[in-house]
Amino acid sequence: MLRAIAYIFLSLLLISIAFSLISQYFFGLPYGWNIEATNSMVPELNPGCIVFIMPLLGKPHIGEIVAYKPPFYNHYIVHEIIEEKACGYITKGIHNKFPDPWIVKPYWIKGFVPVILGRPLSIPYIGYAISTVDTTQGKIYALITIFGIYILLEIIDKNKIEIMQRKQYNKLNTKLIFSTLFVLFFIVFFVIFSVNTILTRAQWTSTCAPSFLTKKEIGVSFKIGVLPECKNITLVLPVNVSKFIFKFPLAILFYSNTSNLQLIGNKTICHSSNITFMLNSGKGGFKSTNVGFLIVPELLPYCIMEGLFSFNPLLFLVVYSAFLSSIILGIIIIISKLLSLSY
Repeated sequence: MLRAIAYIFLSLLLISIAFSLISQYFFGLPYGWNIEATNSMVPELNPGCIVFIMPLLGKPHIGEIVAYKPPFYNHYIVHEIIEEKACGYITKGIHNKFPDPWIVKPYWIKGFVPVILGRPLSIPYIGYAISTVDTTQGKIYALITIFGIYILLEIIDKNKIEIMQRKQYNKLNTKLIFSTLFVLFFIVFFVIFSVNTILTRAQWTSTCAPSFLTKKEIGVSFKIGVLPECKNITLVLPVNVSKFIFKFPLAILFYSNTSNLQLIGNKTICHSSNITFMLNSGKGGFKSTNVGFLIVPELLPYCIMEGLFSFNPLLFLVVYSAFLSSIILGIIIIISKLLSLSY
């Protein structure tokens, strides 16, 4: 009974994580687990917790905690509705002294925080761990720690297996252990590469009047600025990988849903380098393109990695995470075999 409950809980957790990654990194929506970064919702939501946001069904009501994004903000705000107006809603952080200084339009609201047993659905402190891992050093330390834990578990399981073998232990449990390890490794790699994948929109304005490049925020924002019509513009993004612990060549992967913005020049690097894009400004008017960007060790042929990522970044993350998980699991199996031969 307890095992069945544990499997159900783990399955729901994995589904919610996958739901979060897909909605946030590939659709730009707040659904799934989000880190609470401020104290505006104390004591209901404390800094460092992760809160679950679901798609809004129907009309929001007073007292409901909603996630909304004003057009002049780059992030979602999670606050409580305290008043309803003819043209929208008044929201406020529980801990804040004053309401938000605007009327929240209904179309700004994208989701809400479900309440279970009178409390918003959240998990305390996990956000701090996620924020720590969301750095190059943090990811390296996390992988080393997880790898060490699994080696320790392998040693413990090996001792258990030796004891159970005296009682005619079935080899099926060994396969179950390796299958579980593969799933866990896959989840770890998938989350890490999802966090590192920049999925955003490239935005620029083309005009027939004399103009020039007014802004060069290449990377996270891709707000390119004002450009002359039908011109090819070269954009440069400097990348610093001098502290990268692994000495593998790094593959530069780029996704765009149009041909206006393309990656040109070197597509693999081994140290700090400039990455060059070619932008065709197009005809007059505002332009917007979905783009994705990722730098990973070139452990597979570049043509395969580039093809998968340019077709669908999510598909690449699945294949690449499964590939790395298979390598590490193979190493663990070899180590366990060597240890078994030594006894």
